[in-house]
Amino acid sequence: MMKGYVRRDGKVGFRNLLLVVPTTGCQAEVARRISDALPGSTYLYHPLGCSSLGKDLDLLMRNMEGITLHPNVGAILFVEMSCAQLSIMQVHKKAIEAGKMIERINFHKEGGTSKTVQRAIILGKELLQKLEKIERRTVPISSLILGTKGVSQNKVDLFG
Repeated sequence: MMKGYVRRDGKVGFRNLLLVVPTTGCQAEVARRISDALPGSTYLYHPLGCSSLGKDLDLLMRNMEGITLHPNVGAILFVEMSCAQLSIMQVHKKAIEAGKMIERINFHKEGGTSKTVQRAIILGKELLQKLEKIERRTVPISSLILGTKGVSQNKVDLFG
């Protein structure tokens, strides 16, 4: 037996991470800055987004969905730009259905990099406080899912 975070879908996470997700590659640096300021978080790196179409967009959304729904992710902070609103809506919906705590921040509405980072840090701290309240439960060892480590420092890289 071991202790883990039992998610709504029955999967078990052994970490309780806040994932900062830029909806476009344009926001990757913003996501990095936010994550660097929030111990207990990691961010998703990808260089794609609003210019992606067809199969490329489908692949990006499928990968983004898979990472956001991972049982080690307890909460998600989406960093959005107005140009990528429609494509990401399915990822938001599935994250909510899976019981993830989510917040969204829009770069254009906030008024640029500095304001977005400042506001996102506040939202991220609130999510981290909620994550701290979730207790680990005893689960069977069969709950453990093994995989390769795709995280360097505090970055999940879709291309690395």
